[in-house]
Amino acid sequence: MKIKTKIQLYSAIWLLIILLLINAAVYFLFYKITTDRAVDQLKAQTTTIVEAIHSDATPGTGGSELLRAYTPLNGMIRIINEEQQAVSVVTRESRLTEVPIQFRQNEGDSLYTMSNGERLAIVYFPIIWTDGSVVTLEVTESLAPLQANMHTLQIVLAIASLFVLIPSILGGRLLSNFILKPIASIVDTMREIQQRG
Repeated sequence: MKIKTKIQLYSAIWLLIILLLINAAVYFLFYKITTDRAVDQLKAQTTTIVEAIHSDATPGTGGSELLRAYTPLNGMIRIINEEQQAVSVVTRESRLTEVPIQFRQNEGDSLYTMSNGERLAIVYFPIIWTDGSVVTLEVTESLAPLQANMHTLQIVLAIASLFVLIPSILGGRLLSNFILKPIASIVDTMREIQQRG
């Protein structure tokens, strides 16, 4: 393999590795930031629901009507008792009921991946229900819009990488010509000297 070809090849490979590392860092950083933001928004919504449940003084409503008003468009609100049973489920998306039921005594959040690959953000909070029992308020929201944005970001990063890689290959060719020009000049001079004897 010629030195010129090696220089072009190595410069293109190094640039490709650097691009892949930068793209991976951008992708995962953006994913973490947007996921954290979505979970924080869901936590704030859950806090609002808890405050509404505590301030609801209407006896005998069972809380379902109140929960229906706060249900996310692509989400679910579930009340889970200590026996791991859903006391109340309010959702417009029946597929979300596939999420395993789990009673939790502390507040927190988690991410859940469904069988079809869809990611869900889940925030849970212990509350005292209308019958006086301690239950878990679970608010679930689909992260499908976020996943669609991440897919778009993948496409944009791939196209941007191509737009950077093509000029870099041409730049590698110019660089190899620039580096090898003095050597070629020396070789030509040596040939002339050799021909003259």
